[in-house]
Amino acid sequence: MFEATSTRILRRAAVVLLLLGAMAVVVLHLARGDRGERLARLERTEARLGGEVLRLKRQNRQLSDELELIEQSPLGWQEAARREQGLIMPDELVVRFPNE
Repeated sequence: MFEATSTRILRRAAVVLLLLGAMAVVVLHLARGDRGERLARLERTEARLGGEVLRLKRQNRQLSDELELIEQSPLGWQEAARREQGLIMPDELVVRFPNE
């Protein structure tokens, strides 16, 4: 198919301008002065999230151990109910002392 020379030149010029624009955006992004500040902020966030992950892993491990105790021990559910809900069995006596 026939294409005019001016159309080919304009098309090539548009592609070159697009590539130059993209390169300019990349260079300007890399040359920003707050990169160090952003990196420090990201490192602080990473450290905070790492601590949160460790805390949640410990909590998950405790809950898994408690679930295993409840599933395997006939008295496991009673121990959990006493600790978390204050379960009192029918023939038990509860004595409470005031905190001072």
